[in-house]
Amino acid sequence: AGALVNNGGNIGDGLAQTINITLTDDAIIGGTGHWGMISSSYAANTLDLDDSTLTIKGTGNSRFYPINTTSTAGHIDFADGLMHLSIAGKTTDFSASSFHKAAGAVIWGTGGALELGSLSGAGNNNTFYINQSLTVGALNTNTEYSGHLTSNGGVATLTKVGTGTLTLS
Repeated sequence: AGALVNNGGNIGDGLAQTINITLTDDAIIGGTGHWGMISSSYAANTLDLDDSTLTIKGTGNSRFYPINTTSTAGHIDFADGLMHLSIAGKTTDFSASSFHKAAGAVIWGTGGALELGSLSGAGNNNTFYINQSLTVGALNTNTEYSGHLTSNGGVATLTKVGTGTLTLS
């Protein structure tokens, strides 16, 4: 297991920006600064989970920007911070991964689409803000999400795919 920590500046300052991440074991990404998976001209990126768990655990105003990123099989545990999907017409494709969102962690989408293999999470203050599309279920598992799925001022859609059940409450 390992950790990637940014306690410095934000990605606007050119810090902690990468185009591809490869795991060989469970890992944590976090800190007080921002993390960006943003390549030149917003070209495609890869988050290679290698059947491991990536825990995203920012503090304060920490943000994670997986813009136009595709993951391989594994698990994403979004424990704290803000995940920002901000580029219209670009998709963050985590359809090969299970995705757990903890209460208090915020998904903020002002443009891009998001695909998740499965979605789970519960608790107070469990809100998903997205403006385009959220597609869930390619892993064909049964999961439960309690919280709010909210449009952030635009048109938002939720599409359930696969044979598993997604229970919303």
